[in-house]
Formats: sequence, C-alpha cells, structure tokens
Amino acid sequence: MVLSPEEEYPDHIVSSCLSVPLYLIGLLCSHEQEEAGNTTGEFELSTEEMFRYFEDYQMELVFEEINRKTEIRATSATLSTIFTNRRVGLRREK
Repeated sequence: MVLSPEEEYPDHIVSSCLSVPLYLIGLLCSHEQEEAGNTTGEFELSTEEMFRYFEDYQMELVFEEINRKTEIRATSATLSTIFTNRRVGLRREK
C-alpha cells in the first residue's frame, strides 16, 4: 500500500521537524540584521527568501556531513557568509 504524503507525514510531525531549522534560520537572520545595524530584532522574509535559506542551510549541513565522513573537506560557512552566494572550496585530505 502506498500512502499519500499527508498520510505518511501528519501536520504535527511536519511542523515539529521544521521547527528547529526554522528557529536556527531565524537566529542566523537576526544576527545578519544586527550586523547590518538593525537592533530591533525584527525582520521580514518573503516566502522565496525563506525557501532559499532552507536550501542554503541544508547545503551547509551536507557540507558538514561530507567533512565528517569523508576525506573531502568543504569550506565551512561563517555567520557572515552562510546565506550568501559564495564559492565553496573542496579539497582532499590525505
């Protein structure tokens, strides 16, 4: 039997799985805003920006996993580069 996504992943499961990444993205964005001089703690993101940040964050997690599990080393993001369109260096460690 094949389940639909709604049957496989009820809303409460999906929302709990997204809460930690969403919190971390918000924390990183608020740091970015503070660096830009916004000290109110408030910021707005469009849906497109939020999805892009989720994708960027997911890629950083993949790079971290590659660093930990293989001989390949990817350049890690910093707080100021995590949501930028940066070049990622890869090198093989012997």
